[in-house]
Amino acid sequence: MDPLTARLPDRAPRRWRRAALAAVATACVSPRTEVVVSIQTDLATGPGQALQSLAIAVRRSGPSGELRLQNHVVLGTESAAWTLPSTIGLLPRDGDTSGAVWVEVAGCPTRASCDDATATVTQRAVVSYVRGETLSIDLLLAARCVGVRCPSDQTCSAMTGLCVTAARQSELRAFSPDAGAVTSVDAQPDV
Repeated sequence: MDPLTARLPDRAPRRWRRAALAAVATACVSPRTEVVVSIQTDLATGPGQALQSLAIAVRRSGPSGELRLQNHVVLGTESAAWTLPSTIGLLPRDGDTSGAVWVEVAGCPTRASCDDATATVTQRAVVSYVRGETLSIDLLLAARCVGVRCPSDQTCSAMTGLCVTAARQSELRAFSPDAGAVTSVDAQPDV
């Protein structure tokens, strides 16, 4: 019999199918490397309130690093608006977990975007991915921090209202999906 046209026993394809299904199942349960940012506030939000929108920026390494994500979202109850608390997920680019990620969330006093200089309140965190773990960090846009302007490598402490380091790796915790509301935005790749 010609080896190119020989048929394999019927058992072989089933074994291969089982092996392929096992490989797929294993891939589906492999741990995800992600940082989930939980954005919270104790201020009034929405049209005419203290916080009417958010300006979100994510950079590689630090405040002067490569901009990986920039987003502006309106706060409120209409269909396209966000409500707080909300979460965003950040995934490493091409699986590269080396280096830090700098996250800034500015609470804007209008529905237009703002920056740190015009924001009502700003929170920052500098954290690193941990391979195979989904971790979470809280950014609280706190009343105690309204009007406090910190250097870009610092953030305002929601406890004291004073500027402290934005390096917050020790505040990362295992992510729990029940910890807060999830927005319609899924994890942001390549950050």
